[in-house]
Amino acid sequence: MTAGDPVAERVLSRRAVSRLPVVSGDESDADQPRPRNRSQRQIDESMQIRDRVVSAAMEVFASKGYRETTLAEVAERVGLKRPGLLHHFGSKDALFRAVLERERDWADRRIEGPESLTHLRDFVGGDERARVPLQFLHVLEGETVAGNEVAAPWVRERFARVRADIERRLAAARAAGTVDDAPDIEVQSLLIAAAISGLQKQWLLDESVDSRAAVDLLLAVLGPTPAVAKAAPSRPRRPPATPRTASS
Repeated sequence: MTAGDPVAERVLSRRAVSRLPVVSGDESDADQPRPRNRSQRQIDESMQIRDRVVSAAMEVFASKGYRETTLAEVAERVGLKRPGLLHHFGSKDALFRAVLERERDWADRRIEGPESLTHLRDFVGGDERARVPLQFLHVLEGETVAGNEVAAPWVRERFARVRADIERRLAAARAAGTVDDAPDIEVQSLLIAAAISGLQKQWLLDESVDSRAAVDLLLAVLGPTPAVAKAAPSRPRRPPATPRTASS
């Protein structure tokens, strides 16, 4: 695997999810036995239920965070009892990992577009379908900062992956001459990542903000120094005016 390789980054992302600590307690039960020789119809129905449970769980995690989310509330949202939910996900930790995978897949689909910096506009809101995944992300970031280590590996890995993706786009933009190549590229990518994160929060709090226009402005600020300004010689300064005397 090489740095900046999208395939390598996805593998590392899955490893980050697998490194999440296993949480024990009253929200975790032993894995439930799975029925054998299930028909295709039963398999399809089970997959549909799992999909609904993961969607509901992301909404609850996004609104309450990991600590305050209960399996009973998630189960109620999809018309199940807690034992029924545990039939599909053996613990709160297992369900949480499935939600992290769902968010990662959502982010990967957004990344799989043009390798341009302007494509980053798709990551700052403006699309109601992005609300729950982005809210989920920022709630987990807040919990991580507050000391909850449950999602910390995933949050840190995600930040690193975002910066790597931005750095890859910056390298292409520098080669094309559309971005100033004087600043350190890692500092540039950090600045853009921080701006995107902040604009996401702004949009989550106020849908009326034009977060995409803000990205365009940021990229314009980071753009190259105009060629004319680079090539033009400096103008000679005018000599200071001779002060007039009373006799002149």
